[in-house]
Amino acid sequence: MKVKVTWINNNPFVYNWQDMGRCSEADIPENMDYKTIEEFAKEATPQGFHLKSIDVAGKVSQYDYNGNKIQ
Repeated sequence: MKVKVTWINNNPFVYNWQDMGRCSEADIPENMDYKTIEEFAKEATPQGFHLKSIDVAGKVSQYDYNGNKIQ
């Protein structure tokens, strides 16, 4: 199963737009539950960024600035 995680820079005044977001994709086992995926994504958040979204096989969950799930 394919998972795509996106993080957004905490600083909205980032000079270089390419530094605004980061993205990572991974192949994970089919039996991995969403809670584990979410924990890994939060743990892997780069310093100065926050979790924006997790896309698991086309189902996208959005997160606010504080890491709370909004969709």
